[in-house]
Amino acid sequence: APTPPPQPALAAPPAWGTLLDAASDLLALLDSQGRIVWANASFLRASGHALVDAVGQEAATLLGTPDEAWRALAHKLRLNTGFEPLDLPWRHRTGQARFGRVAARALSEGERLGAACVLLSVQDTTSAWNSYALNRDEQMEKLREASELAKRLAIAVNAAGVGVWSRHPNDERTTWNEQMFHITGRPMHLGGPTRDEWIYQIVHPDDRSAMLQARADISQETMAVEHECRIVRPDGEVRWIVNRARRE
Repeated sequence: APTPPPQPALAAPPAWGTLLDAASDLLALLDSQGRIVWANASFLRASGHALVDAVGQEAATLLGTPDEAWRALAHKLRLNTGFEPLDLPWRHRTGQARFGRVAARALSEGERLGAACVLLSVQDTTSAWNSYALNRDEQMEKLREASELAKRLAIAVNAAGVGVWSRHPNDERTTWNEQMFHITGRPMHLGGPTRDEWIYQIVHPDDRSAMLQARADISQETMAVEHECRIVRPDGEVRWIVNRARRE
């Protein structure tokens, strides 16, 4: 069947015109083919279109971006079924990309006005999206700086031959940096040792009681401890180390 010709601009009755023009959302009344027959002041101001230019154009073509979501919405508007709110990009008359929450509903028989049978609404969320994007970029920059700082710190620690370890209170196994494996001779594929593996496999037998006491101290109220002890490497070599630990 041939497509019906565009309807002339709809002169909204005073009650409708006052109500719709007072709304901050972009509102448009569409005909059975999804074409604009009337738009409120917010729609015209935010989209950059004059009413005479907007009337007769498909709303999805006027505002939509060339993606699958808008093509699907154009189809729904032609069926006069409406759709639930969706967050989508939309276009200003200049082609500038904007963002909004787009929804539509079919008008009831009592609400229909001339050729208008669908109410389209767009809540302009461009400012919120831009603010989110700015905050996201700032967070990404902070993460990048933190990552770079961590890399520099790791280089400095390795160059100084300092071993670094950490352990969550609820986790038996520790996390080691590369130098801890070099110092102790523990194979890297084994990962960091558990607390008992450290005491009974790495610490010298004569120093184990002192290490157990140090572990008890930092597990209670002491925020930091420092002590010397001997370790025994897998090849039998004995080394002295200074171990500093701090609760965080």
